[in-house]
Amino acid sequence: MPAELLMKPVSVLKHYRPLCFHDGSLYLSGHNRIYRTRDCGATIEHMGDLEISRIRATLGVFPLARRVLRAQVYRALVTGSGNLIASFRGGMFVVPRGSRRGWRSFAVTEGSRPVSLAYRPKGMAVWGEYFGNAQRRAIHVYGSSDEGLTWKIVYTFPAGAIRHVHGISYDPWADCFWISTGDHEQEAAVFRAAPDFSSVEPVLQGGQESRFYSIVVTSENLFFANDSPNADNYLRSYEKASGKTSALTRIDNSCFYACIAGSSLFLSTNAESPERAYPITSSCANDTRATHVWMCDLNSLSCRKILTFPVDRLAHLGPPFLPDGTFQYTNVSFPDGENTTGKLFCYLTGASGYDDCTLVYDVSAFQRLEAES
Repeated sequence: MPAELLMKPVSVLKHYRPLCFHDGSLYLSGHNRIYRTRDCGATIEHMGDLEISRIRATLGVFPLARRVLRAQVYRALVTGSGNLIASFRGGMFVVPRGSRRGWRSFAVTEGSRPVSLAYRPKGMAVWGEYFGNAQRRAIHVYGSSDEGLTWKIVYTFPAGAIRHVHGISYDPWADCFWISTGDHEQEAAVFRAAPDFSSVEPVLQGGQESRFYSIVVTSENLFFANDSPNADNYLRSYEKASGKTSALTRIDNSCFYACIAGSSLFLSTNAESPERAYPITSSCANDTRATHVWMCDLNSLSCRKILTFPVDRLAHLGPPFLPDGTFQYTNVSFPDGENTTGKLFCYLTGASGYDDCTLVYDVSAFQRLEAES
């Protein structure tokens, strides 16, 4: 058996999803409840609840209902004054500093919840619209200058330009936002936006090689992995100074999530089925039977697969009248923010034996494995 399949987590946090790091603490969620840990999960403190309807609160007791309804806090960040902004089913929520009550400050009318969220310290928090958008209507980016209390449109992609916004990341070195959009032909792109969105310019555009879900920013580079269930997917680097893009390694399927822990970049693949409406252009079939975690050393840019989790029986199950992916494609997500713990936190959805669990690993163990190989 390959060594990567034998790596054991140092702990397992059941029914907690890690969200973000802030001031040395890791914030987590369990359905609509917000928690915090200062010791990598050894002790967990309840911080407050997002206010939701009684029906949703009742359904949220059941893990399968949370999975089907996408009823977990999806993204979160803590602002300079201590407000917590969270993307949850139905819109954006805010938990003001010192409060245990989180309320919805913006309601979305299409799509289950925003999937992007970024923050410029002493500036704006921003997110972009994400829904099916078959008609290719105009797509808005919303910003908040009062730390999540109110939102307004700060930029609009015109009708036909993109399908939706995948990810937004703030770059503190260049003082700009990087935006990834999808899904096909010229819709797949990476844009650079001024901190006030007075200018938004494409830096990569066109084809599945420019289709990304999230962007990891370092001082000199951007790192992103392709998000295409119908084509070859690669972890790629983009040199901000030169605009040069390099393919570092081919990965097993589309990628949504990536993070930095220690001196390494970690990313995961989805066990995603092909999009039936579009041709398959990959040279070999993407893996729909497992989700994988890859590690890339930020100094040498050498990459290797370190973890593999088979899908559970619900991942590709569903009656004919339900759309593919009803129970979510098996994936691994990671918390946002600066991680100084020396640990890698992997939240699994749809993995056999580990659905709705966070597995905690020692980053040094993976680095020793790399050094010994």
